[in-house]
Amino acid sequence: ESEGKEAGEMVLTRSGGKRPPVGAPVVAGAGSRKKKTKTDGAGVGDDDDDRKRRAEDEKKSDAVHEAALEAAAAAKARAESAHGEDTHEAPKQAKPRKGAQLSVGDVVPDDEVATDEDGKRTSLVALTQQRGLVVAMYPRANTPGCTKQMCGLNDNLAKLREKGYDVVGLSADKPKSQASWRAKHGFGFNLLCDPEFKLIKAFGAFKPPANIKRSHVVIAKGGAIEDIHIQISPGDSIASATAFVMSK
Repeated sequence: ESEGKEAGEMVLTRSGGKRPPVGAPVVAGAGSRKKKTKTDGAGVGDDDDDRKRRAEDEKKSDAVHEAALEAAAAAKARAESAHGEDTHEAPKQAKPRKGAQLSVGDVVPDDEVATDEDGKRTSLVALTQQRGLVVAMYPRANTPGCTKQMCGLNDNLAKLREKGYDVVGLSADKPKSQASWRAKHGFGFNLLCDPEFKLIKAFGAFKPPANIKRSHVVIAKGGAIEDIHIQISPGDSIASATAFVMSK
């Protein structure tokens, strides 16, 4: 290499290339430029993303908190209702069970009507608006067992009424048969006719193909069933129905 080159002139190398002369400032080439990293100029964008994520997290947290408060309020309302405490809403009353056999605690159906011995149509709902009711079901009017059952309840009628309960008989007999039987024994209560066995079936006292199991049902004022006895003897029906009402 020649060392006599003036300052600032490029120097030839043995390989034929050129290099800056000694003492010349080194200028970074394109290949030696510093690469931009992912952090260059990205600080503001990252901060915006963080703020968005935090805002979304806060919204989710608020939603969860509100849902928890609503669930707690609903649970408190259910607990107060179960303990009979006052709530903002009026307590829901039991609904009549339609098309199913009734049991203690159910409300008598309001769409089933019967006809008394005078041909007057009525319903158990109407009969229990002001007082409780003992419904005595029997296979057939003016037969020995049925007469014993009805006469026994008639003998106890006064003290049953003192307790706030009336009595009715219920069978599939025709009004004329019921009226004749009532007049013969002087029953102080009505005898209802259910020729299609609708009420009788609802109480579970129907006996195929077209008969009735001697039974009785005690219904509270308002229509809720308190006591049911299906397939019972005349004497036991009298004693059981009377004892239940007198124990109240």
